[in-house]
Amino acid sequence: MTAISYYYAVMHCGPLQPKKLLTLLNKVIAGLTANALKFPTPGTTVSVLQAEVIPLQTAIAAAKGGGIIATANLHKEAVKVHGLLKAGLPYINLIAAGDESIILLSGYDKSLDKEPADIPNIPVISKIIEGPIHGSIKIELAINHSPLLVKKVKRTLIVEMKPTGTDDTNYKIVLLTGSGKKLIVPNMTKGVEQDFCVSAMNAKGTSKRSNVVSYIPQTGAAPIIPSTTGTTPKPTTGTIPPATA
Repeated sequence: MTAISYYYAVMHCGPLQPKKLLTLLNKVIAGLTANALKFPTPGTTVSVLQAEVIPLQTAIAAAKGGGIIATANLHKEAVKVHGLLKAGLPYINLIAAGDESIILLSGYDKSLDKEPADIPNIPVISKIIEGPIHGSIKIELAINHSPLLVKKVKRTLIVEMKPTGTDDTNYKIVLLTGSGKKLIVPNMTKGVEQDFCVSAMNAKGTSKRSNVVSYIPQTGAAPIIPSTTGTTPKPTTGTIPPATA
């Protein structure tokens, strides 16, 4: 079975290549402007990018003489432009979602990520501990299941939770993340035992759920206890039995 190809917008130039940056800057501006319906609200707006075209052109021309100040100014402007273009990449990739044609319309270059050979292995929870913030827990996986160790293969971890003692239909997703080192689940209820499991998803599909680990959070919101205030005992009906001597 042939793996599906997933493309992502990338940059093949850095601050030390100001002429290439200028070319890319103009390409991205033209691409976003001509395809505004596909890219309606980029994080780095077209007007912000347009404002840097003349400053970068001027800095490149001024640095041709090799002066120290002019070279420093060029580097400063190139770093700024590079940062703006790089900041726009997550937006482009979000809109494109692996669509090569949309990435090409953006003006950025495209890159073919490494294709996953199969669905991810089933994660293994090694332990659960208190999280770094009040009312949170941290799930630690066996190290060979960290997606950070699989370079260029996009993988998402899915954390599910249900009250201990209930069936699997009570599982609800409480976290979606691409980082195996930050499985932090917030908004826990103190003292209420919960079952946790983790599955992994990539372009090929989703793994089975991991081993189930139960944990009782030590911090968090207090459990909700049904109120009994304001209730009136129901009157006893029927015959009252005689007192026993």
